[in-house]
Amino acid sequence: MLKLLKWDAICFIRRYAWALFGFIAVILMAVIPINGVGFFSAVVIDLCAGLGLFFYLFWLYLAAETSFNWLDKDSTQLELSLPMPVWQRLLSKLTLVIGTNLLASLLFFQLFLIFGKYSSGMITLPTLDNIKTILILALALTMIDITVLFSYLLAKSFHTSRLGSSLLTALLSLVILSIIFIACMLWMAMSNAIVLPSVSSNNMLTIDGTLWINSFTIPVVLMLVVLILEFTGSSYLLEYKFQP
Repeated sequence: MLKLLKWDAICFIRRYAWALFGFIAVILMAVIPINGVGFFSAVVIDLCAGLGLFFYLFWLYLAAETSFNWLDKDSTQLELSLPMPVWQRLLSKLTLVIGTNLLASLLFFQLFLIFGKYSSGMITLPTLDNIKTILILALALTMIDITVLFSYLLAKSFHTSRLGSSLLTALLSLVILSIIFIACMLWMAMSNAIVLPSVSSNNMLTIDGTLWINSFTIPVVLMLVVLILEFTGSSYLLEYKFQP
């Protein structure tokens, strides 16, 4: 598995190294303005914010593509014939997806920490709490990616057309993610881990208060459970049901 992961990582870096260097260049460019005052500084900040968002979304797209797009390539049959368990092959792809989401979230967060120097006067690095937030975000993004992968494999098991598989994948992904979100909110509400705004219907519908999350333990646990279950299900579908 490590050899496959190494070659997957090498191919990924060779193809998309420009996106990594571009993201880093945006971060370095954001350091140029001293206090964010003036026309030049405003232009540089707006440009960095736009490019930073572009590269972040592009990296998220790459992570999603890495998770399941390899199953549509001409080399899929050859890769699936490698003498190694299916779950190891899938774990190699998932590891690359996790790394991509984590790196993208870290760079994007660092960019906005640099934006904070315009008011504080100093550049700060991510704190321990920031790192926890980044890890949770990367976990959530990875869960979404593997949900799409699981939905894709499940859709392909019905032997539908290419368009039918795509539509069924989108529908299954939406349904599964909606169920996960609702289950998470209900679990957190019952555990008092979240405070929801109060809704009043006297005379007219009004919403008072703000959404407050006391703990992220429940979402993290739920996402890990979903990740394990969908990884197991995807491994089974890939081995016994999937046909390139």
